[in-house]
Amino acid sequence: PVIMLFIPIGIILYYCLVVPLMRFGRKQERKRDEKKIAKQGANQSNRKKIVYLNRRLYRKLCRQRLIARKKRISDEEYGRILLKVCELLSWEDKERYLYLVKEAAFSKNVFTEEEVLFCHRIYRKILDRKML
Repeated sequence: PVIMLFIPIGIILYYCLVVPLMRFGRKQERKRDEKKIAKQGANQSNRKKIVYLNRRLYRKLCRQRLIARKKRISDEEYGRILLKVCELLSWEDKERYLYLVKEAAFSKNVFTEEEVLFCHRIYRKILDRKML
């Protein structure tokens, strides 16, 4: 009988203390990410910004165990995972995002601020939708 009293109290404490702290930690992490991205905006090229955003997204997908950390995956598999993660992402947006990331990684092309903002919008859309 006494143990049965502690179980509901534990559940209540968990939802009153632990869950808000986890949410606060996520907000702090997002703020830190935003500051890093803004700082990079002043210091780095648009190509490096796109690569950075993709790396952050990839790491968050690995943390959620949607991608095995040690396993190398193809671009097609990565695209399928992106579509699974965010149903709001249209096929065209996914294709454009993957094209920009590939170009940024393997070429020395100059990217416009609009392309960086597009990649950042996709990054934010996936984070907001999935809470990575």
